[in-house]
Amino acid sequence: MFAFIGFSLINSLTSKYIETATILNTPVSIPVLYIYSVTFSPMIEEYICRGLIFKRLSKKLGFTIAALVSSVAFAIPHFNPTAFIGYVFIGFVWCWYYKKSNSLLVPIISHAAFNFISILLMSLKG
Repeated sequence: MFAFIGFSLINSLTSKYIETATILNTPVSIPVLYIYSVTFSPMIEEYICRGLIFKRLSKKLGFTIAALVSSVAFAIPHFNPTAFIGYVFIGFVWCWYYKKSNSLLVPIISHAAFNFISILLMSLKG
């Protein structure tokens, strides 16, 4: 919940300055979006950003720099300038989860829950 609240707060503060399009253009996209975003996306993104990038860099550069680089690498492919800082923040949180648990399962589950809640809220807004 801390990650979701932080992301939402950062996103709401930065969205005043940058305009972006919504990803939910049609109701048909919602089931596909849920399936991809709640299952495949967290596994793939966490494996790449935390399991590969963060894990390797943290051995050489320490937690902070590795988490920052990994989090920026996580934020860039989302193609959302409004939420960029929020994505970096949440990526940093997931690096911390990974470091504390020493398991990719923890950030994967957190990522899946985050995506589920985000999409649910977006679909309720219309």
